Amino acid sequence: ILESGAIMEYLLDRFPSERSEEMLGGREHRARAKVRQWLHYAPATLYSRAGSVYVHSWEFRRGQKGEHMRDDNAIATNSAWLRAHFVPFAVSELTSAAAASGASVEEYAGFIASLKLTAADIALSWEMMLLEQVGFFDGHPVLQAYALRLRSLASWRRVYPDAIHEVCVWPHDNQKCQELHLELG
Repeated sequence: ILESGAIMEYLLDRFPSERSEEMLGGREHRARAKVRQWLHYAPATLYSRAGSVYVHSWEFRRGQKGEHMRDDNAIATNSAWLRAHFVPFAVSELTSAAAASGASVEEYAGFIASLKLTAADIALSWEMMLLEQVGFFDGHPVLQAYALRLRSLASWRRVYPDAIHEVCVWPHDNQKCQELHLELG
């Protein structure tokens, strides 16, 4: 089976737990569609844009081996696309989720598609981690708060330890990076 979103759906269906249905949005079709929307949007659409901003801003930053490959145009173009498409989309979704919970967006303590963590948040976590690292969410308090909620999860801290940004940079041949990935297992 190919595609990370499809793999996540398959695993949740194939190995059900008490949270599997909830992770896919529950029983209501609209809620399930919302989760699936993000489950596929993150890797299919968002990944290349967020990844480009991260790689060129962080991994190819001055003082790194890859600094000669830094492309400021790639950073600008992809950042502009993210600001025009991802930011309003995500802020709208978080605002809607807050309203559905009866909270203001400033008070909202939930996630992108639900008060509880869903597969949508897991799918988005990689891109959120990349964009948070380069300060993309500065000036976007709703997204900063969402990133903070993700970062507060024990599973996030286990999968994305802070060291990942220092030891796992291009060309990814650092022994400490390999050890970190083995440790994360």
